[in-house]
Amino acid sequence: MISSLLSVTIVHSFVNFLNPVIPHITEELWSVTLGNTETIAYAKWPEYDEAKNAQAENEAKIAE
Repeated sequence: MISSLLSVTIVHSFVNFLNPVIPHITEELWSVTLGNTETIAYAKWPEYDEAKNAQAENEAKIAE
């Protein structure tokens, strides 16, 4: 099914984001590979999570 290297959530989101561009291929991935019974057209879009987007603040010294 899905490689253990990728999270199922990440793959679902990626296929969902690609759907407007390549709908026929993503529909097959959605149903056959990911095992969903409902069409991807009615799938809920992933919600934004600020905590997952947090970046570490680094300070760089500039040589004078």
